[in-house]
Amino acid sequence: MPREASAAPAPHDAPRVGLVFRDLEVRVRTRRGDGRHLLRGAHAAISPCTMTAILGPSGAGKTTLLRVICGREASHGLEARGNLSFRVHTPSVVMRRSRRWASSRTSLVALAEGAGLPLAGGLRLGEQLRYYALVMGVRGGGGDATRLRRAAAAVREVGLEAHTETKVGVLSEGQRRRLRLAVHLLAQPSVLALDEPTSGQDAATALALVRGAARLARERTLLVVIHQPSAEVFALFDKVISVRPSGDGVDVATPEAVVAAAAALRLRRPNDFLAANAADIFVEAREALRPLELEAPPALDDDNAIRPPAAAGRLRRGR
Repeated sequence: MPREASAAPAPHDAPRVGLVFRDLEVRVRTRRGDGRHLLRGAHAAISPCTMTAILGPSGAGKTTLLRVICGREASHGLEARGNLSFRVHTPSVVMRRSRRWASSRTSLVALAEGAGLPLAGGLRLGEQLRYYALVMGVRGGGGDATRLRRAAAAVREVGLEAHTETKVGVLSEGQRRRLRLAVHLLAQPSVLALDEPTSGQDAATALALVRGAARLARERTLLVVIHQPSAEVFALFDKVISVRPSGDGVDVATPEAVVAAAAALRLRRPNDFLAANAADIFVEAREALRPLELEAPPALDDDNAIRPPAAAGRLRRGR
């Protein structure tokens, strides 16, 4: 859904980045030299400073798609083919950037307990974040004072400024997830990929987490893998990508289009879908959602031409 621009100055100076991908194909390498396909035919055009949901059944390839976008596929034994182009948007020009450039400006974040960077229960929240700011550093350099200012800004961005003196060990699970997110914000990512940030959370906590993510999307691009979002959570996204079972392609639409098509479907088939969530229908019964305006694969110019199958290798880098 369209989001109003933040009235406050940007809390960081990371460039605003959009991305376009088409005909993405991912397979896992095997010792025999062949491969098993995990995802094929993935496409989308994602504008900067928007929040996109990635839905799909278990094992469809949602996290795989995030790994490719963030340039992490090789470390997971994956090979990707197709086209992926990152575009830096400025007031006067749009510039393409390579995956190597983009990979240093993306963060793939798992927020669940036990995932990602460890948290020390005996430290206060502010101490924990300042520790990571001093140890990890921040983009663009700067001394300790710059790093500490960045830590204070990250606390405000995730809405934890009232808990800076609270011990990490007594924070709620939702608050610890926001703290992990704040740690990743220290690197000033232009693209932030969240892998199931609401898993295992109650409805109220899940809604609060996604509302917080939507605020972050005022200054950066967010991609969120999410499972069975509520109607309130679903409406917070600007775009939704549904990965088909077994990774056999994707469907791309706006939440508004999906909700409208689901409402029409309930009128036609109330016995089957009256109580069904629009997001669940999009994932499990997309063919029944007619009419539904789906986003077509983005057009590509000569510079972004897909390699022919005979010459296909690793993923082509956008220029």
